[in-house]
Amino acid sequence: MPCDDLREDLSTGFDNGTATVTPLGDFDDDWQLVVDASGAPVPSSPTVVSAYPGWLPAFVGSGWLSNAEDGSAAHRALFTSAGIYTYERCWCMSGYAIDPLLGLLARGDNEITDVRLNGVSLVPVAGTIGAFNDAQPMEYEVTDSTMFLPGENCVQVDLDNWGSVAGLNVSGSIFADDGACCEITPAGDDADSP
Repeated sequence: MPCDDLREDLSTGFDNGTATVTPLGDFDDDWQLVVDASGAPVPSSPTVVSAYPGWLPAFVGSGWLSNAEDGSAAHRALFTSAGIYTYERCWCMSGYAIDPLLGLLARGDNEITDVRLNGVSLVPVAGTIGAFNDAQPMEYEVTDSTMFLPGENCVQVDLDNWGSVAGLNVSGSIFADDGACCEITPAGDDADSP
């Protein structure tokens, strides 16, 4: 086996280092806001916020994210400009990955307009618009190994905000046998990459 298996939680508001949900008001350092309709500088780390009135509770093991500027916003999503907000989550996958499986459930305020893996739009297996109060969230599953790259892979979620609060909640994971990034030494032994 050239590399360790890849088992990574991609959920919004989940801290893989501590294996816990990030506290309200703290930044999610794994997800980045890369397009911000309000004109704020990007990339930036979104804030984990409590569910705004009308939002469904966060998926188990995740948190709602918002483009709140910092944790001083009483852990609430802020009213913000109308337009597209793009959230991105990247991870590293080895070129030896076998049977990759990416699974995502997503809701957003006001609605999710596109989800991409490495720049390619994904077709949902369930859900229609992924609104914050939809009982059926947008659901995505990717098993086609040609969709994944050796090295950095990124999921981007476009959120269309209509001029009120903006928020994103994702429950997701990536699994692949031999998929953890590693460095192969000349002797053929593997060593974890820094």
